[in-house]
Amino acid sequence: MNSETNMQTQPQAIQIRDLLIDPPLLLAPMAGLTHSALRRIMIDFGGVGLLSTEMLSAKRLPTENPRISPYLIRSERESPLSYQLMTSTDREIGRVIDALHAFKADAVDLNMGCSSTAVGKFGAGI
Repeated sequence: MNSETNMQTQPQAIQIRDLLIDPPLLLAPMAGLTHSALRRIMIDFGGVGLLSTEMLSAKRLPTENPRISPYLIRSERESPLSYQLMTSTDREIGRVIDALHAFKADAVDLNMGCSSTAVGKFGAGI
């Protein structure tokens, strides 16, 4: 067996504009779980190239305080971080994008396919 056969290939990093996702593994948003504490644990374990928030209401997010909101609290180590948004109308997008710029969001995940009945009550999801 030659040495080339034994060598494992490393997954390629993903580059999207200025965002480098390396390693190319993402922490999926999970309701009730992807808060700052879990993201910090995942950082300590390593192997995640992009972290995610829980699903956030685009309507409420611009008025939330990122220093005290359990959904927005973020340590400096939690980077890069993608913010997942739930919205039922395009009228909320401008204000929420402005807020995400202020929060220094690295990426935005616009949820349009959640099948949760709770999300459906807001007129969002599928």
